[in-house]
Amino acid sequence: MQNAAVNVRNQSLIIITILLSCFYPSLFAPFNSIDDVKMVNQLINVDAISPENLFFSGGSGQYYRPLLFATFLFDKLVWGVQESFMHLENVLLHLVNTLLVFCLVRQFAKAWHWDMPYLSFVTALLFGLHPIVTEPVNWVSGRTDLLAGTFVLSTILLFIRSTYQSSYLFGGAGAFLLFCGCLSKETALFVLPVLCLWCLLPPRDGSCQPSVCLRAFLFVSYLVSGLGYLLMRWHALSGGDKILRTVANGTGGSGATFGIWDIIRVGLKTAGFYCKKLILPLPLNFGIVKISPHYFWLGLLVCMGICYCLYARTTVAYLFIAAFCLVSPAFLLPLLKITWTPVAERYVYIASAPLLIALSILFVRYLQAHLPASAMVFFVTVLLSCAGFVTVKRTFIWQDNLSLFEDTVRKSPDFSAAKNELAIALSDRGRIEEANKLLLANSGNDAQPSSINKIKVFVNDGKFEEAYRLMGERKSRGAKEDKDSLDLLYLIDAQRLKSSKNDRQSREIRQEMLVILEKLHSLSGDSVYFYRIGQIQLRLGNKLAAKQSFKSAWQNSLPNCYYYEAAKKLAERL
Repeated sequence: MQNAAVNVRNQSLIIITILLSCFYPSLFAPFNSIDDVKMVNQLINVDAISPENLFFSGGSGQYYRPLLFATFLFDKLVWGVQESFMHLENVLLHLVNTLLVFCLVRQFAKAWHWDMPYLSFVTALLFGLHPIVTEPVNWVSGRTDLLAGTFVLSTILLFIRSTYQSSYLFGGAGAFLLFCGCLSKETALFVLPVLCLWCLLPPRDGSCQPSVCLRAFLFVSYLVSGLGYLLMRWHALSGGDKILRTVANGTGGSGATFGIWDIIRVGLKTAGFYCKKLILPLPLNFGIVKISPHYFWLGLLVCMGICYCLYARTTVAYLFIAAFCLVSPAFLLPLLKITWTPVAERYVYIASAPLLIALSILFVRYLQAHLPASAMVFFVTVLLSCAGFVTVKRTFIWQDNLSLFEDTVRKSPDFSAAKNELAIALSDRGRIEEANKLLLANSGNDAQPSSINKIKVFVNDGKFEEAYRLMGERKSRGAKEDKDSLDLLYLIDAQRLKSSKNDRQSREIRQEMLVILEKLHSLSGDSVYFYRIGQIQLRLGNKLAAKQSFKSAWQNSLPNCYYYEAAKKLAERL
């Protein structure tokens, strides 16, 4: 017993050492220009947030992940939004998940009385060093998959222990952790069908059958946990749940409609692609925008395999079903078009854990007896060495935005958004001319948020009419009007106003600038926009409206604001 405890401790320390060594370069990586910079700016501008606003914002959107945002707030309060510490948190979360896989395999081996002390060690390393994990680990914004994975794997571990040890406490704790996982990422909810099925129809190969009372308790607990999350999500997104609305309307983010056949075709093709990625992850790509239609047939085989698993009802079968369910939310993303890329490696992070556990168990059951020990050691050593080499190499690529987006554009040459991000990276390195050439040659979708950089090239060159034309095309293609794009449009109009040829054109430009400022105020609520609106209204000759705007700016600002005295005097004079 003492030797077993020593082995567990030593194996855990080796796992920790190997993973920290492999992902050490990640600590020196900058924030990624995709999502990271936007998230950091949001954190910097948040002074304080109450638990009520964190969990029940009452707005609209497609994501409800309050626990994830809470971890970012922790970063701000403790580390001051330092990228090294934020990367370190991602690495530590992945390390925790790897140790949870280690504990899960040990739990199964103990239940089946297997004397294989290295099975859990090897399986944990296969998960920890799997090249597919590099995207969520090295990307600060990918923490949502890591955090949800921690709660999902903890839930499964406590669920298994509750069934084998007849513990109501473990079962209740697992239900609570499932709830926390859902608050980290919606994907966690999709492990619920497997757990409920396990309660209703326990696996045939289980070493013990839990009592009916315990199974009923577990079923109700996990069901309440899932329903509780859905209720909280409905209340928090009372302004509108974009994902549910998009699915219900059968309309993607680009406005294109889809039907049942589209769902089947795209779902099977994506399922086949993710199955291949989990087994053969190369090539790794941060910007996957196209996948071969031939993956449809592999996806069909995957679905047939899941049907067989439902019939087989073994522990391994349930693990395969869990992996399928956990990745299933990503099957429709190519149709919904609400994410940066329709397909991504990070979507299979959580699913890779039960899949690798199931494959390890199958290996022991059906191949161990037919292979000599030396052959198994050689095979495992080569497999882990190759996985570790690819993972470390990929981590070094993620260490620099320029190398990452050069790799992305090389593998996805038609991906317009990736070219824009590459231009940003080139610009940050001082290679302005290369960045401008890349942006001007980029003829992708102008509705992409990052396409705003192409317009900035014309602004910097003084070609304001061309920049204005591109802003109009961008808007006509459904681009979202956020603060950055509105600020840029206002700057363009201000420069166009200087070169306007007649009073009529000047008046039209000022009218548009007035609309822009009103939109900016509705987005931010900053009273400075009242002052700027009043200035334009005064130029347009609308003194009554200008007086009201200056009065609003004066009354809604602090005395130390730079425009406070000016707004007050203008309001009184008018």
